[in-house]
Amino acid sequence: MMKTAREGVERLKKDRATFEKLKQTETWAATAGLKQVHSLTKLLSDERKGWREACARENEKLFHVYQELTNLKAANAALMKEKAATEATAK
Repeated sequence: MMKTAREGVERLKKDRATFEKLKQTETWAATAGLKQVHSLTKLLSDERKGWREACARENEKLFHVYQELTNLKAANAALMKEKAATEATAK
């Protein structure tokens, strides 16, 4: 009976050691996975920030081009009126 109890204790110690090793491995795997998620989240955030900045710069350029086009259209309309007035006085 003592021999069986000792074998049971030894088997329990081995099982416990195996369990602790597995538990440690699972913890490391979870920690590594969590670090990877944080890393990817930061990368995505940085990419999104870069896209927003690029879009803001592009929108600023397009706004200036639109303003210039509007000014040119107004100048063209004024010139057309001036041309029409000049032609009317020339006749």
